[in-house]
Amino acid sequence: MFYILYLFAVTLLSSSCVAFTASTGIAHRHRGLMIHDMVKVNKNIITEIKSEGSFEKLLEDDQVSDRITVVKFHAAWCKSCQKFGMMFRKLAMEKADENIQLVGIEWGANRKLCRGLGIKRLPSVHFYYGGLKLTGFPCGPRKFPLLREHLDRYLAMSKEELEFEVKMEEGKQLVEGVSSQLGESNDSKAVDDLVATQPPKTKNSTDWWDWKVPSLT
Repeated sequence: MFYILYLFAVTLLSSSCVAFTASTGIAHRHRGLMIHDMVKVNKNIITEIKSEGSFEKLLEDDQVSDRITVVKFHAAWCKSCQKFGMMFRKLAMEKADENIQLVGIEWGANRKLCRGLGIKRLPSVHFYYGGLKLTGFPCGPRKFPLLREHLDRYLAMSKEELEFEVKMEEGKQLVEGVSSQLGESNDSKAVDDLVATQPPKTKNSTDWWDWKVPSLT
């Protein structure tokens, strides 16, 4: 009788262990699936641009959309960019339900594109609407609240107000372009004047020490 009870207890215990192992395995698989999906979702929140063509395609898609696109320019070797990136990812999670698109462009892989877009400091951000630029500025970690301020302001605007902001930015870029050309023209004239004032090289000449550099202003 004792032997029969012993076998019954062993059988019951074995069945419980098998059930627990199976349920644990299912739980681990389920947890693994959740973690995998979470990583996949988080990874897709910020679109990384790999080429100039990809960026052009992104702006083309924006032309038929009413979303706000925020582009961060960063570099792998930039410590400020790494800290900024953490804040940018947090923003992506917070704004997951908003009508925005967050994009990253790495300087090392897209130097020509970054230079063409006028990026001179890292990290920097650009805002786009309808495939056109709204604004852009250098934005280190300390200036991240300014990014949030611009984003919230744009999200609160109507389509007409956003289109007006685009026109304002186009006018600003036009003025800056003209100013830059005038500056280059003045610099070229200053160089010509500099060459014209150089003394002739003679035996009695002190060469470069007896002439005055003309003002660039």
